[in-house]
Amino acid sequence: MFANQEYEFIHNPYDQEVRELSSVQNGDLEKLNDSLQEVFEGHFPVLGPNKVRSMKNLAIVDLALLARAAIKGGLDYEKSFSINDQYIRSVESLTNSSEITALTLQAKRTYTELVHELIHNDFKTSSNVIIKRCKVYNQTHLHTKIT
Repeated sequence: MFANQEYEFIHNPYDQEVRELSSVQNGDLEKLNDSLQEVFEGHFPVLGPNKVRSMKNLAIVDLALLARAAIKGGLDYEKSFSINDQYIRSVESLTNSSEITALTLQAKRTYTELVHELIHNDFKTSSNVIIKRCKVYNQTHLHTKIT
């Protein structure tokens, strides 16, 4: 904290993060876009030995939060985590910070769109707990004999 104070470093605002994650959770594309357009004082922290590694670490944290916000919005957790796994593997393969930023932005929009579709195409069966459990079981046992 002393070094941050000494160099007048300010983190990005938490309330902006909350607005972004709330947009994902509610499937609100308009509010997500508004949140992404906000201008604020703050910086990304250094979380690695170089800029690219630092951006990858930030992206992985962001992706984890996005996956959980989408789950809170109703997205099946297995689907959300599988999408998240793929995004993290993609982040690891990138070599510059602009690609990492673009991929994270794509993930924000993808998760928001998925939740939006769920909310606007909600069928009675999608909210039934037993049906949700059956879907998860089928997804996780796709290549085994189901009895």
